[in-house]
Amino acid sequence: MPSFNEENQTYEVDIAFSGSAAQVISGAQVQCNIRVGLLKQAMIIPSESVSFDGTVMLKDSVNPHLIAIGSRSGESFAITTGLRSEDIIQYIAP
Repeated sequence: MPSFNEENQTYEVDIAFSGSAAQVISGAQVQCNIRVGLLKQAMIIPSESVSFDGTVMLKDSVNPHLIAIGSRSGESFAITTGLRSEDIIQYIAP
């Protein structure tokens, strides 16, 4: 079972390779995605469009719109509630 390190925000996992491991270096670090669950009916949006307070700006709106973030993968967020398929998000540069 993977263990999560709160201090450096990493997981430590054991992995096994099939086939030749000639180019695997003992103790090497890798970056990977670990699926921790399956989200149904989630919308994927660029993470840069989400403010630190968990809001987005919608087109033709002057007020921030609260969303619920389900997970993050790379530069994208999976949004579980708070957006409709017809919503248009606008990116406001910092």
